[in-house]
Amino acid sequence: MSLYYKNMKKILIFGIITLIIIIAIVSSDDKKNTELSPSQNIVQPSEEQEELEELQAEYFIDFDISLEGRNITLIGNANLPNKSTLSLGIHRYAEYFDETINEPLSGKRVVDLVNTKLTVQDGSFSYSGYLTDKEWYKKDLSENEIIGFRLTKIYDDCYASIAFTPARNSQPSRVYKILGKKFEKMEGEQVEDIGSVGRTISLDKNFTLPVEQGVIAK
Repeated sequence: MSLYYKNMKKILIFGIITLIIIIAIVSSDDKKNTELSPSQNIVQPSEEQEELEELQAEYFIDFDISLEGRNITLIGNANLPNKSTLSLGIHRYAEYFDETINEPLSGKRVVDLVNTKLTVQDGSFSYSGYLTDKEWYKKDLSENEIIGFRLTKIYDDCYASIAFTPARNSQPSRVYKILGKKFEKMEGEQVEDIGSVGRTISLDKNFTLPVEQGVIAK
């Protein structure tokens, strides 16, 4: 065999060995990439696949109010489905005079210190914040100037209101799956049936907070 053919044979053998080594390395890397940790291999269930809670015999909402100066904390509990959305409103009472008819408006009205959403998780919910009168007061003055109302009295009396309703798209899909589109499966002493709206739960609690300095009724 000539020297040329001997060299070609050596080159061919070397090429085959190199190819085998490359294939082995690639196979090893692929195996490492597929051998993930147990947590990485677990497919997380979608919201639709989550196990839904059983219906309760009686649903309820309750909460306590804590005040430190103008800082308020609400700590509550409810046996509602996880991810249920609650509407929180914190309000103050006020009185107005209607200058268009030159008469006071009958009864107390309310002004909003807080309007926000809370989420129930594992039977509890909470809210913390600073209560200021300056924001609603500034807005109130500009709006009343247009409609002809004049703020005549601001009360120290306030209340916090929490509501749970089936209003369209206000709740995660899992909540509707448990309670029904209009919460028709929800039962309990606190549950109210409000016609076409459906069944709701709401709870108000009163507290007293002095009007913030610099805010006055004219």
